[in-house]
Amino acid sequence: MDESKNEDLKNALLDRCESMDIPLVGVASVDRWKTPPFLPWVPKEFHPQFIYPEAKSVIVIGLPIFLPVLETSPSIYYRELYTTLNTLLDQYTYRLANFLNDNGKASIFVPRDGYGSI
Repeated sequence: MDESKNEDLKNALLDRCESMDIPLVGVASVDRWKTPPFLPWVPKEFHPQFIYPEAKSVIVIGLPIFLPVLETSPSIYYRELYTTLNTLLDQYTYRLANFLNDNGKASIFVPRDGYGSI
């Protein structure tokens, strides 16, 4: 796929994230894992191509934790917000992987909490 089509898909992905109210999005090449910017670095089992050998890019999303709730930690409020955000992260990443697969880019989503042992 040529560079302009990749850029079009990236822009479509970013538009999709915006329409899903995902405030934090990053896209990076898997090549970034080849030369660590600091040490210690991420264990090999967590590298994108270890999880999915055909991976070319990684998409990372983030959702905010509201400061008033964070300040209550440990609390039922914090625990419930944490659970809610993790559920949303799984749903959003599934939907984004589905969007990419529908657009001809083989994609997987990785669950939000720990995946090194699967």
